[in-house]
Amino acid sequence: MGFSDLIFLTLKLVFYTVIALVVIGLIPGLPPNVDLPVVKFEQSRKLEGPLAKNGKLDKAELILEKEVHGVESIAADGDTIYFATTPGIVYKYDGKLQEIARTGEPCGPLDRWRCGFPLGIRLTKDGNLFMADGFKGILKINVKTGKVDTIIKGGQLIDGQPVNFADDLDIGPNDTLYWSDAAVNPPEEIFTEFLSMVSSGRVLKTDLKSGKTEVLIKNIAFANGVQLSPNMDFLLVCESGKHQSVLRYYLEGPNKGKQDVFVDRLPGIPDNLRANGKGGYYISLILPSDPMREMLGGYPFVRRILLRVHHALVRSVRFLEQYLPNNYYLGKVYSALIDLAYLLNDYRGTAMIVETDGNGNIVGSLQAESSDIQLITQATPGDKYLYMGSVKGAGIYRLKKNDL
Repeated sequence: MGFSDLIFLTLKLVFYTVIALVVIGLIPGLPPNVDLPVVKFEQSRKLEGPLAKNGKLDKAELILEKEVHGVESIAADGDTIYFATTPGIVYKYDGKLQEIARTGEPCGPLDRWRCGFPLGIRLTKDGNLFMADGFKGILKINVKTGKVDTIIKGGQLIDGQPVNFADDLDIGPNDTLYWSDAAVNPPEEIFTEFLSMVSSGRVLKTDLKSGKTEVLIKNIAFANGVQLSPNMDFLLVCESGKHQSVLRYYLEGPNKGKQDVFVDRLPGIPDNLRANGKGGYYISLILPSDPMREMLGGYPFVRRILLRVHHALVRSVRFLEQYLPNNYYLGKVYSALIDLAYLLNDYRGTAMIVETDGNGNIVGSLQAESSDIQLITQATPGDKYLYMGSVKGAGIYRLKKNDL
């Protein structure tokens, strides 16, 4: 075969591939069968002023690197910290690592629901941990006995929509729980959620005494971290899916029941946020702004093709698993498809935590330049250290407060 024949064959293959993809996009009813909006992203803030590049996170120390990995959220009592990892193991660390409870069971890539998906975690004054689990719902863990109670069950119908992705929570006065249900899609379809850009997330309030739950905010593009203000007069929630912003919902005062934007145009996707102990907040940006995804926001038909191809690949692996159960290679392929967003880029040197005051003004940032630290999900202040979880890499990071 000559060079010209090879070029012709390549062009022919590309032509038929494009035709096939267009057909896939046009066939009615193929899953995921949802209406995709045209999304226009606002330009992110420039990395200047309080957002100017700095290497403060390069001073962070990696601890527990051999014992645990993939920590989403950390609760601190002084410099005693609590956290959970897959497969639903809850730990206490005060210089010594101690397992205090198990909320899940061993699992493989194709049955992740068994081990759960531990996300936001909070410690109450009476010695209980409340945890949002993407599969299992809202859990309560007694740190002394290890007893686990289910407060909100994963899949439970609330206001006509199942709880498919409990993400983060905070505890208010009078045994009131505020929490986010990130999306209508479960954790295993996070790629679908972020590429579809459909606003299906919500924020809810649960009275722990009566068990009554009500929806406070609907139609959030991936409702992520939540945080009460120091005076408990408003609630903040990270909107991670489209606008890279933090929303504010008023609980008290003349604006009670209304919402506005607390801070917007963040230079990355916000995950969790926590009080900084000075009247303001630390907002962790798990990923930097993605120009490719922002460009795709204006082309719903292209997104539909990509989503349908991805969905077909995931379902094909699921089908094959029926005949090749517990197959190692199928598990690896499935994990790669589910975690596709994290595999497409190298995010070293992009970690960022944005600090705001109590009014949403950006007053500073913590950034990495040369270290391997990446995909920071949350920053939690202790007495001497700022503790950080990362869903990629081993262990927990901590930074001396003197280095902030």
